[in-house]
Amino acid sequence: MNHAGEITPLVLLVRPHVAVITTVAAAHLQFFPSVADIAAAKAEIFLGLEPGGTAVLNGDHDYLHILFGKAREAGVGRVVTYGFDEASDWRITQYEPAGSRTQIEVQYEGQSYALNLQVSGRHMAANAVAALAVSHLSGEGVRVAIDALARFGAPEGRGETVKLGPTETPLLLVDESYNANLASMAAALDVYSTVRPVSGRKVLVLGDMLELGALSPELHASLKDAVINVKADRIFLVGSAIEGLRDALGEGHVTGHAVKVDEIADTILSSLAHGDAVMIKGSNGVRLSSLVKSIRERFA
Repeated sequence: MNHAGEITPLVLLVRPHVAVITTVAAAHLQFFPSVADIAAAKAEIFLGLEPGGTAVLNGDHDYLHILFGKAREAGVGRVVTYGFDEASDWRITQYEPAGSRTQIEVQYEGQSYALNLQVSGRHMAANAVAALAVSHLSGEGVRVAIDALARFGAPEGRGETVKLGPTETPLLLVDESYNANLASMAAALDVYSTVRPVSGRKVLVLGDMLELGALSPELHASLKDAVINVKADRIFLVGSAIEGLRDALGEGHVTGHAVKVDEIADTILSSLAHGDAVMIKGSNGVRLSSLVKSIRERFA
């Protein structure tokens, strides 16, 4: 969804019994006046809820009040919240990252549930709790969801982490190449800040966050502190919009920058070695997936 009015015809076709909104953040601002308007557009999903249906909302962002208001306007009879916020119905009370896994504890109506996830990050933990809530609402039950979530791993392009090459000194590849907006970029950088290479260097490759409109330079520059917190040995940037981040970081922090991935792919590939760790993230239109493919082929 990157325009207002896109969700309405689809949800009227599908007519769900449960509708989930995982977050509202600065994305596609080229096509929206504000993030509040993005919230309103996402809330179109309430218009197609079956009578008696339930809205499931993440309670950890600043636009929850807009979603609640739109739910009331649409006649949604029940709203369930989830997340880290203490007021959430499904509340994450413990969060313990452990490498590429995460252990969380969730409380709902006086009951506690322990989840062991094969993914990293607070955003992934929150998404897992959303799935838990939906499973409960659908009648499938909590245990079915807990068992399924224990087997779930991040998909290709959305956080998949693979070890390439020798078992003793693999190249650790974190593939976040499918998409990027301010919220997902911040979440991925937060997770990668905890990653340690086996024996080599820590490398970061970031591409443009597209469709951010006039605020694009400012929003790219706002990633500066999160990028520095990663403590990467080498930082490569791809795209024209990301020049805002390049300028904010300064030449001393940026190893290389190119407008197109083809212009810098060989440089990045030659800088990597077994034992290193590398995360690649950017909007799909930057075509960083081609770089991921090349890394897989070279270091497998």
